[in-house]
Amino acid sequence: MSNVTRLPFERGPDEGNGGGSSGGPQDPMLEKRIENLEVEVREIRNTTSRLEILLTEIRANLANVATRDDIQNIRTDTAKSREDLARIQGRLENMPSVWQMITVILGSQIALAGLLFTAIKFGIK
Repeated sequence: MSNVTRLPFERGPDEGNGGGSSGGPQDPMLEKRIENLEVEVREIRNTTSRLEILLTEIRANLANVATRDDIQNIRTDTAKSREDLARIQGRLENMPSVWQMITVILGSQIALAGLLFTAIKFGIK
């Protein structure tokens, strides 16, 4: 280490926090570091501005999101609709089919024809 020349702004290994550049006001990299910090701060500000815009949009969208009460109302309405549907289905199942209706109509017509035939033959003159 005899060929190393120390500059006045450098600390030796036995000075300070283990040697190297002190980072103090005499540090030649200080201006470059400050420039880098200023660039980073600008980027942080831009990012913060974009985040504020996004937060505003999110807040606006939250007004359209369903609340717990809305969801509970939907569940109640759905349960009522299911009950109504079950009642309608029960009524439809108890209704006679087309074949049953045809059989009843034809049977009553045959019975009426038999009564008329009997009434004409034996009763009315």
